[in-house]
Amino acid sequence: MSSLGPELPSGCVIRPIKTTEIDRLRLMMMPKSLDQLPSWVSVKMMLVFYKLRTGTILYLFSAVVIGIYLQALGALGISINVLWIVVVYLACLGLFIALGLRSLAKPEHLPKNCWVIEEQGRFVGRAFIKSHGSYSILGSLYIHNTRRTMGLGTALVQALLQNYPTPIYVLTNRSVAKFYQGLGFRRLSRRDKQKLRISDNSVPKRSSMILLAHD
Repeated sequence: MSSLGPELPSGCVIRPIKTTEIDRLRLMMMPKSLDQLPSWVSVKMMLVFYKLRTGTILYLFSAVVIGIYLQALGALGISINVLWIVVVYLACLGLFIALGLRSLAKPEHLPKNCWVIEEQGRFVGRAFIKSHGSYSILGSLYIHNTRRTMGLGTALVQALLQNYPTPIYVLTNRSVAKFYQGLGFRRLSRRDKQKLRISDNSVPKRSSMILLAHD
């Protein structure tokens, strides 16, 4: 699907993400290209790696913390059965890996209503948006720092404006609000907010955030 917004750099298109393993991996690797992977590395293998990477890092970090804690107790002369602690920890790590691999055997759903900017087979930007019937909520918008100031964010937002029911609301901080206001979003007044019939779960209430709307 080509972009309906302003002209994009050569080789870039804006489209909804697909529920395929390739698109899942592209989203996780963004903005790296699949061509950078060795030929013997499969898509499923990389999905396993990304699935387990965060949890493994947390386990390694907690191992360091436990090690420091045990050293501190040893310095105080407090006896501890270290062997049992190591056994329990390794058992938990093995359980985590087993559950992670098992979950990969089931279809993993991508975040719904995710749109991406694809450049020659890799993703360099994405945005989340959800339709609620008579209005839409624009969520996280991200353009990789190597592709900013190229109009990609503008093109992505304009494509969403043309494909989702308005008004479209976005909750953002003060510095990013100027970007949206340049695209026709307006800051809602207190009276406007009181008139809105938006569920509390749709637009979180944060005092430091600004609520904008595009009609």
